[in-house]
Amino acid sequence: MLGIIFRGMAVGITETVPGVSGSTVAMILGIYERLIYSLSILTTKHRKQALPFLFTFGTGMVIGFAISRECKLNCEVRAVRSLTYTV
Repeated sequence: MLGIIFRGMAVGITETVPGVSGSTVAMILGIYERLIYSLSILTTKHRKQALPFLFTFGTGMVIGFAISRECKLNCEVRAVRSLTYTV
């Protein structure tokens, strides 16, 4: 379960990087097929099988996205602050 969260975090971080696809990272990490399968059975009577995986993966994605956005915002603020100090 922890591995799924970390993979979700990697995909979430990737979503904030322009030009890099989260699907590509999911494929590299070996979780793409399971993710697509879980999403595809959401509309069937077997949806309860997919929910634990999707919830765990989604939690990791949200954590990764939040961490990445926070780091990116901190870097942008530092860059702007250093530019304003030099002017």
